[in-house]
Formats: sequence, C-alpha cells, structure tokens
Amino acid sequence: MLPILAQAGPSAVGNAVLIGFTVASGVSTVVSLVSLFATRRELEAMKSEFDRRHLEHASDIQTHRTETKEKHEQIFAKLGGMERGLRGEFRDDMNALRDEIMKAKTDVSSLSATVVALNQSIVAATARLDRIADRRD
Repeated sequence: MLPILAQAGPSAVGNAVLIGFTVASGVSTVVSLVSLFATRRELEAMKSEFDRRHLEHASDIQTHRTETKEKHEQIFAKLGGMERGLRGEFRDDMNALRDEIMKAKTDVSSLSATVVALNQSIVAATARLDRIADRRD
C-alpha cells in the first residue's frame, strides 16, 4: 500500500491519513460505548444484589431500630429521674446551708450585741475605778 501512496499526490496521502484517524476514532468510540454498557450492566447487577440483600435484612434493621429506640427512651427516662433527684437533693442541701448561715448570722449578731454591752460595762467600770482612784489621791 505504501508504494501506491508514494505515487499518489500529497492530497491523497493527507486523505488517507485523515481516513485512518477517522477509522481509529470510530473504533475508539465503539470500544468506549461497549465498555460503558458493560459497566452499566455490572452496576445494575450490583444494584439488584444490593436491593435483594437490603430486602433480606430490612426486617432485622427495623427490629434493631425499634430496640435501640426503646433503649434510648429508657436511658433518657433514667437520666431525667436522676436529674430531678439531683435537683431535689441540691435544693435540700441549699436550704440546709441557708438555715445554717442564718443561724450563724443570728449568733454573730447576738455576740456583737453582747460585745457592745460588755464594752460599755468595761468603760463604766473603768470610769468608776478612775473616780475611786481620784478620790484617794
């Protein structure tokens, strides 16, 4: 075939090269399409297998969801009870602490009044002693 192309003119060689590239491009397109359809068939097969397995295990999944939901509800109910219990204990502790603080405040107030009265008594006793000392001099 090369001797024929050698005898032909430049435009014939260009046309032959163009025809060759066109044929190669067509073959490449056909191979790509065949590969695409083969891949599509494989994907459809995989999807149908997945759907079949999903249907087999759908009831198991639903059972697990129900069990998990029940467990979560039980846990949240326990947590709510614990929280209410802790709030009650905290409230009781705060009330007890407030009562102790009020008692200490009352005790401090009464002690302050006693200290003031004692200081006044000491001042009065000191004044009497000073008067007695002044009389003796």
